[in-house]
Amino acid sequence: TKEQMKNFVFRQGIKAGSNGCFKKGIIPWNTGTKGLTGANSCSFKKGDIPANRKPLGHERVCLKDGYILTKVAEKNPYTGAPTRYKAKHVVVWEAVNGPEPKGMKVFFLDCNKLNCAIENLTLITKAQGLYLNQHGYKDLPAELRPSMLALAKVETKRFSLMKVSKS
Repeated sequence: TKEQMKNFVFRQGIKAGSNGCFKKGIIPWNTGTKGLTGANSCSFKKGDIPANRKPLGHERVCLKDGYILTKVAEKNPYTGAPTRYKAKHVVVWEAVNGPEPKGMKVFFLDCNKLNCAIENLTLITKAQGLYLNQHGYKDLPAELRPSMLALAKVETKRFSLMKVSKS
């Protein structure tokens, strides 16, 4: 049978003579054809706008961390593109209060990443954010959160003063 012949040839180590590679001296069929067709010669025209291009102000929810991202006219520092997506809560904060200072971050008072109202945003230091995360701020009832925020500000200030006095 065909299968028996195949197994016999394999067991005996018989080679057919062709391994699929070009032999030395063979000229490929497409030698000298570079540039005849051109890459995407009719796919893209100068000035055409792609169908999936989003306008400035377009919003989307980031699947990775759940923040709302807004397209802004700001140079992307990573790719050099003229626009980029930026977190909506940061855009709202900067529109009202100016850019966030170094070492600070915009924080959601009610821990809802989709509630970007200016009344729900505040500016905290990274140390205060660490304190709030360590002490379960997001798991507290809504009426206790302002107290925890005030306590975080006091404790981080106390710690920084202790650190300065020791050195």
